[in-house]
Amino acid sequence: MELLHKKKELSVLRNYYEQLIDIGEALEENENEIFEREDLRYFKIFTDKAVRLRENVDLLRDSIVHLRDAYQAYLDLKLNETMKLFTVLTAVFLPLTVIVGWYGMNFRNMPELTWKYGYISVIVLSALVVGVLVAVFKRKKWM
Repeated sequence: MELLHKKKELSVLRNYYEQLIDIGEALEENENEIFEREDLRYFKIFTDKAVRLRENVDLLRDSIVHLRDAYQAYLDLKLNETMKLFTVLTAVFLPLTVIVGWYGMNFRNMPELTWKYGYISVIVLSALVVGVLVAVFKRKKWM
């Protein structure tokens, strides 16, 4: 927010310098021949300084824009890392959700339910799925 405030201040300064440049150029023209040649030289110096100040303001405004863009890129990078984490978590828990959903159905004929090692098999299968997915994600440097 402070960057936007500074950019507005610089816009006001730029408009101010534009007006000074216009005044200086009008005085340099000396249409009514009010000023002597020596005085016109001072108006030229004044106008040149106002032009340099306006250019400095333009550079500062550009710097603010670049700074804001860099900050936005930083925020986007942080958001992408957060989204990557949520994607990895979703990918890890999706197979577990399928396994739990499958065995949570109320069918009468599910042989694994009466099997002595059915419960431990589902736990081992779930741990194996999580382990494989974590290993794959670590190999791809997503975790």
